[in-house]
Amino acid sequence: MNVKALVRTVNHTLKSHNLFPENSRILVACSGGPDSMALLHLLKDIAIHRHTTYEIGVAIVDHCIRPESKEEVLWLQHQVEALGLPFYSATFDVPRLSKEQVRYQWLNEIAQSEGYDYISVAHHKDDQAESILAHIIRGSGLNGLTGMSVVQSEYAIPVVRPLLDVTKEDLLAYIGTKHISYCVDSTNEDVRY
Repeated sequence: MNVKALVRTVNHTLKSHNLFPENSRILVACSGGPDSMALLHLLKDIAIHRHTTYEIGVAIVDHCIRPESKEEVLWLQHQVEALGLPFYSATFDVPRLSKEQVRYQWLNEIAQSEGYDYISVAHHKDDQAESILAHIIRGSGLNGLTGMSVVQSEYAIPVVRPLLDVTKEDLLAYIGTKHISYCVDSTNEDVRY
């Protein structure tokens, strides 16, 4: 999928759910990895495609799981400052299982206090497949077949997953074409995690 096709696909996902209207304030949850860096840059491309502007902020949570995580937070801060965007970070030394809950609560607190309309996360089609498979393995039955939704409204600020219609391969091709740098999380390859 080329850059234009990817932008159109993500834009279609957002439009079909009436998301990110003109001048939206969007807080991007960003790890510095390829998926979230692609999301950050895609949102800028979509704003251009729509002939509008978005106020984008970037937030990262350091879960203290890997020794290199502090350097990655500083690297991302430098990248975000170079883009002229607001940057937010927090450090939580929490068990892996409660990581997502703590992360979403913090993102929601930041989004509310700073006046963001949406929180955007970089889950994509491959994550969706993994999520459904994990639900099936855990024995969740038919409910597990639904997977993640594009909009999650459990919190005061909606959590949006604009990339659910694109694959990891699409995102890697995008960042390669656009020469976007990113960090690699070593725990992704470690079976202990």
